[in-house]
Amino acid sequence: MTWVAQIMPLFFIIGGGFAGHRAWTAAAAAGLTPAEFIRGRILRLARPAAPLFLALTSGILVLQWSGVDRASVLLIGAGVTSALWFLAAYAFSQAFLPGMVELHARARVLTLLVLLGCAIVVEAGRLSSGLAVIGIFNMIFIWLFLQQLGFWVADGWFARRGRAALLLLAADSFLLLWGMVQTGLSRVNILEDLNPPSLALTVLGVGQFALLALARPVLHRIAALAPVRVLVGAIGARLITIYLWHVPVIALLVGLTLLTPWGGPAPETPLWWWTRPAYFAATVAALFLLSALLGRLEWPVLRRIGDRAAADWAVSVSTLLIVLAPFCLMVFGLNVWVAATGTLALAASVGLQRMRRTVTIRAEMTVPLIRGL
Repeated sequence: MTWVAQIMPLFFIIGGGFAGHRAWTAAAAAGLTPAEFIRGRILRLARPAAPLFLALTSGILVLQWSGVDRASVLLIGAGVTSALWFLAAYAFSQAFLPGMVELHARARVLTLLVLLGCAIVVEAGRLSSGLAVIGIFNMIFIWLFLQQLGFWVADGWFARRGRAALLLLAADSFLLLWGMVQTGLSRVNILEDLNPPSLALTVLGVGQFALLALARPVLHRIAALAPVRVLVGAIGARLITIYLWHVPVIALLVGLTLLTPWGGPAPETPLWWWTRPAYFAATVAALFLLSALLGRLEWPVLRRIGDRAAADWAVSVSTLLIVLAPFCLMVFGLNVWVAATGTLALAASVGLQRMRRTVTIRAEMTVPLIRGL
């Protein structure tokens, strides 16, 4: 199930690589600097993340004041923040996107092989030493590799492959992944290889995208339907908010159930399974209301003609701060100090974007600027 349902490799290929390549190409053609492009990407992550970290800080304080023991707080925090590694990985990969696009244009095969080689070295060091912390370095190489693969998609490399070639590529990828499981190089549950990322994710990403490329004609017809376009547009405009909040919302709903006299059914019992659709519907409803309130924080911060651009150094520090907040969560776990520090770091990340330098913006840059953001 996780080989199919775990789509994070696909996200970095399509959302980070393919879409990022298109956006940066349009922005660069309009005269935007890499710093301005990165600013738009970082703001779309930092602005919706700041309220979440503020909520986590408040939640930790409530738990502590309620007398919940520290071990339980750490356990709850580990579950609630389990998906927030994405902030660090995606912000880092997007900050390097303009430079990686340039490397792709100059040496696309060599760049891909170097990233893969570095990932293999890190993986070998982690497995041979038994030190899981070494795998953190693959937060760089594996996600950049998958993003780089998205540039190949943007170039049309996959589109030029025939159905037989794509089917063979998918079969080889999943066969290799099966071999990695059998030899202990990967776990069967790919979710366990997600943070820090393992080499299995690169193999899974190639196999998944080959299958997606095979299904592309059908998906195009589905995407052309008006209701689908409306749904995708509505979700896409609030996608970061939905992703950041979906685990905390699930945890909150479960927690509220446990506070009732009923207490909820025991996990994995028949009654537990029968109540999952109700929990799913409640989660969707809560995320809909939450995204309606906070989703606007993802909207592009557009500049008007004559405005000043963010200073390059401010964009660099802003990027570092948004990476720092989830990274501290990964290393130290969730406590009130980590949550509060993350809140301040994200607030500073947004605030630094106001440190500006003078720049001239042409009227014809407006549309490409929107696409870039």
